[in-house]
Amino acid sequence: MPDDEPDGRSFEDVARALFDEVNRAVGQLSAIDLDDIARAANEADHHPDLHVEGYRNVRIVLTTHATGGISQSDVDLARAIDDLAQAKAR
Repeated sequence: MPDDEPDGRSFEDVARALFDEVNRAVGQLSAIDLDDIARAANEADHHPDLHVEGYRNVRIVLTTHATGGISQSDVDLARAIDDLAQAKAR
């Protein structure tokens, strides 16, 4: 089991549970479903920090802990998430 999955749940499962909690709390969906972000993160094998802020905002933080900064993996995942947002906006 990978170190970032200590309780046996995948990132996608954790993100889905978080999304369900947020959805219940705010009573509506965000512009991008957290499930979509979780899938993109799993495909990239690179997992962002998700911060629920305020009434209905989710801040996505991308960093590579091993390098102590931004890596190409962060840039690639940010682009994938941006593509998801653009597709939802259409």
